[in-house]
Amino acid sequence: MDKIQFDRIMQYIESGKEDAKNGKCQLLIGGNRWGDKGYFIEPTVFGDVKDDQLISREEIFGPVSQVLIFDT
Repeated sequence: MDKIQFDRIMQYIESGKEDAKNGKCQLLIGGNRWGDKGYFIEPTVFGDVKDDQLISREEIFGPVSQVLIFDT
């Protein structure tokens, strides 16, 4: 991973964290840089994600997963 991809993934995570602060989802684990060398990111999981959230609509090519609730 390079700095450009790292920054892109962290922007998606920050968007998810902001949604979590507003009660739209939950940050279940992770969401931070890992270590102080290189471009490593903790495995990150968001729960109760809604279809209209950015982290749900976009493909995030990094260690980020979303759990969505559905009826069928």
